[in-house]
Amino acid sequence: MKKALTLVLALLLCLSTLPGMASGSDSIKLTIWIPKGEDSVYYSDYSLNPAMQYLQTLTWEGGVKISMEFFVPISGEEKNSFNTYLSTGEYCGMMNLAYSDYSIEELYANGIARDLTEYVETCMPNYLAWLDANPDVAKLCQTYVDGEWKFLSICGCADVPSKAFEGYLYRRDWIVNYGSCPEYVWDFESDYVIEHGHPYYPVYAQAESEDDWEGWKENEDYEDFWAEYGDDPDNTYVDNVIFPSGGSEPLYISDWEWMLEVFAAALEDLGVTDGYPYALVYNGYTGCGDLFSSFGGGVPQWARNQDNECVFGGTSDTFRAYLECLSTWYERGWIEPGYDQHSGDMFYAVNTSKTHLGKVGLWQGRVAEIGTAMDVDTELTDGLIAFGCKLPINDVYGSEEQQNKIPDSFYQFSKINGSYMITNAVAEEDLPAVLSLLDFMYTREGALLSCGLNAEQLSKIPDKSLYERFGIDSAYTIITDENGESRVQFHKALCEDTYLRNASINNRWLSHGIYDTWNADTGDSWLHTYSVGKWDAYENTEYKALDVVKLMTADESRQYNKTLNYLNTFYDVNVVKFVKGDMDITDDEDWEKFCKSVNKYRPEIVTGIFDRVFDVLYGE
Repeated sequence: MKKALTLVLALLLCLSTLPGMASGSDSIKLTIWIPKGEDSVYYSDYSLNPAMQYLQTLTWEGGVKISMEFFVPISGEEKNSFNTYLSTGEYCGMMNLAYSDYSIEELYANGIARDLTEYVETCMPNYLAWLDANPDVAKLCQTYVDGEWKFLSICGCADVPSKAFEGYLYRRDWIVNYGSCPEYVWDFESDYVIEHGHPYYPVYAQAESEDDWEGWKENEDYEDFWAEYGDDPDNTYVDNVIFPSGGSEPLYISDWEWMLEVFAAALEDLGVTDGYPYALVYNGYTGCGDLFSSFGGGVPQWARNQDNECVFGGTSDTFRAYLECLSTWYERGWIEPGYDQHSGDMFYAVNTSKTHLGKVGLWQGRVAEIGTAMDVDTELTDGLIAFGCKLPINDVYGSEEQQNKIPDSFYQFSKINGSYMITNAVAEEDLPAVLSLLDFMYTREGALLSCGLNAEQLSKIPDKSLYERFGIDSAYTIITDENGESRVQFHKALCEDTYLRNASINNRWLSHGIYDTWNADTGDSWLHTYSVGKWDAYENTEYKALDVVKLMTADESRQYNKTLNYLNTFYDVNVVKFVKGDMDITDDEDWEKFCKSVNKYRPEIVTGIFDRVFDVLYGE
């Protein structure tokens, strides 16, 4: 790879022009590669985005104005586009690194990415101030080269991670219509639950069959379930649902199993033979953890623990407990027999045709499926109302080490939401102007561009047609609550149309999220806000390994990707054997055979690589 980049660099020496920037003027052009733009129904080029127009009216370091030209690849061709720009030498002055095959260190070593350290220190006081205030991610925005930290890229960062766009959803209407209110619920004040964290038999059906209610108590609210939808169900729906653990939401694996049993009964009563209670992703797990982490924490690959050490979960007791759970659910008929055939589906969009037809009870879905969104007045969707829920806490499978642990590893946004390199297509004398532009994004005014333009800013841009077309005089107003905290309230038109909102704001380029922008009021329903809140209820504390992959050397990165690909291929073939019972997860010999095969791929080598990087990042 380095040899290929060297050839690219040699080619560049023969090129007389680059598209990056014309220099030596009080008006310069910056070309920018971004992986995604907006629909052409709004504008033909991202430079016509209202926020980008406004930036081009301002003056930067040295009295320089910067015009911006954006290059956006065809959807699905992002990686090819990025690498084609590099291989031809016709790359842009600023490029999003999300689809790069090369580390920033490689790009710098081969003369493509510029060392911005000196200019960051002199031209970006706001950026540096934010990094100083956020030491947990500050070093992730730098690169350790030749024994020192350098700024080889500029990151878009946020005070807090963006809200989740996906998570677990379940059919609340089926709970009401087919569930029976539990006569007993957990007694959290009992000595047994205080000592063990759950009743002697945490699963309701087992406690009932054994007639042993140690750790349970009589349900004071015991009555048939009911629900009232109201005139606007996403805002007015109420019910009296209670789960066996005693609350109005499913918190434990035992709650989920009670719920899945209800869904099985619903499908049977409705005569649905091709539906199923739970939609499982085709390979049986997600690399970021998710449900896996409910069984003791971590991921099935590599994660960073609280001691800043790398932990490999592929042969862990957590993995075994997780697979024991899935195997049990499959045996009970709660998982689709052909779940492993949906290899083209993302983990948050598994077999959506059946989910949207109302044939699935519990699935990992997206915000667009919350509430009554999938009620399309068919027999199976009539009355469908989907509630979001937290990842469950395991109280059934494995040993004490796998039980009663808060899930800690899942798909959750980072404070870092994009990284850009400045290439040598930008003349060195123009770097102060460019870096002062990027630093502006870390001011309050620059950050609020991710909410669009206010009336004063709108008056300054040359093309107001997008806002005028939809009757928008200001994209937002600032609301201050009784506690003195402020937030953005979007214009009604932008609340009603997410695509229009995205096209009206700085949504695709470098941005900085502050509290106002992160906590913006977009007119979401009560149920939407409730569900997303459940998805964000826990904090991703261990799935941090991928944050530092870009800090690996080229050789380390290749070793990591090679081992990861081998393991994923192995898991794809063998995890399903445990789920479907072709191998017995409770049999020590079968499990040891699996672990022995995993260890043939030498995952400890990658563990050592991560530990080296963690030492650089977090060592004294």
